[in-house]
Amino acid sequence: AARAVSGKTRVVPAKEQRPPVFACPEEALQAVRRRGWISGRGHNVLVHMEAGYPSKQWNPARFRELIGRLANRGSAVTLIGIKADGPCGDARAQDLRGKTGLLELCGLIAQADLLIGNDSAPAHVAEALGTPCVVLFSAANEPARWRPVGDKVRLLFHSVPCSPCESRKCLRPTHECMDAIAVDAVAALAEEILQAKKERVV
Repeated sequence: AARAVSGKTRVVPAKEQRPPVFACPEEALQAVRRRGWISGRGHNVLVHMEAGYPSKQWNPARFRELIGRLANRGSAVTLIGIKADGPCGDARAQDLRGKTGLLELCGLIAQADLLIGNDSAPAHVAEALGTPCVVLFSAANEPARWRPVGDKVRLLFHSVPCSPCESRKCLRPTHECMDAIAVDAVAALAEEILQAKKERVV
């Protein structure tokens, strides 16, 4: 069952248990390793700040705060995406926005310990490759229909009366469904996943 983290914001658990759908091509893994994009220290965390349209996007300033927190805990943070739209928020983060093709993107996701991002393509790729991911899911779409499935997927979702609006841009005075998702909630969920992963390795 979903668990509340703050008000109407809740963590939506895994929809089903299933093995990875795809195996990442060795060529993709090697391409990333050759470029030195995967750190050998700490957890490798990918952050994807983009979305298909504004109504599905978490505030970039909150992403930047989250990146700082992840770096403070010793994680190796890498930004992925089509273009570098604004600063990444922390000089310790590796900014690969606009620098990868699909092959390298798959290689990065396959070797990451966690991906955090909006409801967008990389989250579905992570689910298919078996990489844990935290998806910040807006109320623009119905989670039961459009969410990535799988036992390594966690959704943060804030319920609002206008959901699902299916609008490209929020039509309300405030973007409540995304603004209500707090940095604390995302950071706590990321920590929970990374600590569990660490415990399994040890």
